[in-house]
Amino acid sequence: MAGTVKVAYIDDSPNELRRFTGRLGRTGALTVIPFSPPARMDLDRIVSGRPDLLLVDYALVRPGPTSGESYLGGALAAKFRELYQDFPIVMFTRKSLIRDDRQYGGAWDVLGQFDAFVDKTDVERDPGAASFHLRSLALGYRVLRAKRKRDWGALVRALAARSEEEPVLSAAAPPLGRSGSRFWRVAEAARWVNSVVLRFPGIVYDAVHAATALGIDVRAFARDDVQATFEPAQYTGVFAPPEKRWWRGRLFESAYAVMKEAGIDKPIPTGFAEAYRENHSGGPLRPAECIWSKGKEGPADWVCCVLEQPVMRKYTLAYNLDDRPAVMDPARVSFTVIRDRDDVELELLTPEGRKIAGELLEGSTRCA
Repeated sequence: MAGTVKVAYIDDSPNELRRFTGRLGRTGALTVIPFSPPARMDLDRIVSGRPDLLLVDYALVRPGPTSGESYLGGALAAKFRELYQDFPIVMFTRKSLIRDDRQYGGAWDVLGQFDAFVDKTDVERDPGAASFHLRSLALGYRVLRAKRKRDWGALVRALAARSEEEPVLSAAAPPLGRSGSRFWRVAEAARWVNSVVLRFPGIVYDAVHAATALGIDVRAFARDDVQATFEPAQYTGVFAPPEKRWWRGRLFESAYAVMKEAGIDKPIPTGFAEAYRENHSGGPLRPAECIWSKGKEGPADWVCCVLEQPVMRKYTLAYNLDDRPAVMDPARVSFTVIRDRDDVELELLTPEGRKIAGELLEGSTRCA
């Protein structure tokens, strides 16, 4: 998947064009070509260069002799999609601007026309991470475009999945067409991989979910010796992010192997660290500390869907936060969030959950 990745970047601000072209191209991961918004959304000049990825500012004004021609990035993305169906289109703006300025209040409504969102503030903070994220997206599309026969088997192979992982992937609502068709389109398959498989925990885990599933702290999981133990579980398929993911089933398989070697027969969250200490000389693994009990009752065994931090499942409530497939780990919100934050939507809790949340807010000792 090596090779040059060419990005066409469209922005109406000459200063931002210059700044972000430089920052994104500085790492060497991308070749960024800047463009002003085209008149009448004439995209021929942009797509004739065959860019691998289109990076589009959300609110665009084309300079003119009088007032200029304005259109939103969502309209430009829709036009791009007509001409450039199998290539990624990324919204590029500032999240704070969208949230705070009523002028951009509809941005999230059209985000579905884009394949990803990148915050300009994040690029200013860490251009390297943003560059490699865009590169991964572009290269993933390149892999999917190269598939001549776009059936289910080809998509499974693009994910580098094993046969035992096919059923759980199939249960995650893959975009296999209508009327029982088992074929897919590039943009739809790409969105499914990024917005479902790699986004929601359950089939693959990020570092926080992987570490917590093992009952250990994220920093312990990041140790070189521990990473080597779980290298066979690492996700290496299409769109593999720089920050890594691990197949859930393979992660547990490797953990059970460590525990079997040590002769320890316990649940993974309580047995893996003990087994690892028996088998390795790298020192003990710090346990995952629950954000509610502060580690007083053993390792955490869940991750709060709001704070993305370890918590004991018994100190969480079911939270209907999104439309993740049932095969994924259900979203649960920690007591800490209920008690300390005012942005929890109580209507997303179950009736019993709302009752417990009320007790938490009243300071009931039942939840202490």
